[in-house]
Amino acid sequence: MDYIKNCRKQAEKYIKDIESGKIVANKWIKLAVKRYKKDLKRKDLIKEQSKVDRVFEFFSYLKINIKDKYKQYEFLPFQAFIIQNLFLFYDKDGDRRFQKLFLFVARKNNKTVFAVCLNFYFLIADNVTDPQVLLLANTREQAGIALEYAKNIALNSPALRKVKRNRYRLNYSFG
Repeated sequence: MDYIKNCRKQAEKYIKDIESGKIVANKWIKLAVKRYKKDLKRKDLIKEQSKVDRVFEFFSYLKINIKDKYKQYEFLPFQAFIIQNLFLFYDKDGDRRFQKLFLFVARKNNKTVFAVCLNFYFLIADNVTDPQVLLLANTREQAGIALEYAKNIALNSPALRKVKRNRYRLNYSFG
């Protein structure tokens, strides 16, 4: 799928741009990129690109409001890197290397929409019985904005309306 290939390219571009200095980054971001590159070489971690692609595919079905039109979600390079890093690495027991994401991003970088979409993934498609997610906001107003985004994404993404919950887990089929 071209969407997934583009997401992978965005993540790789971000890594290269951080390493080359094309993107100005603080030491924590640089260290995250270095750790990611080291993790790729680790023998004790299992790499599951299909699980990353599953998240990218899920996002491809979400429709977000861009200038009063609902369009397919488009990853910013740093967001694609986050997904790649979060969902690629697993231990021998099948547990994700990273269980939590604490994200600080400057204003106007699509963080609320990104967080809402990630929450949808964790609630619907992560194959967890009785999933629980948190989306924290700094103010009541920001929480309201996030809730409004969630409502509009749910109402305008036909794939989300197809989700059915059975007794044991959420099932989804897209397309």
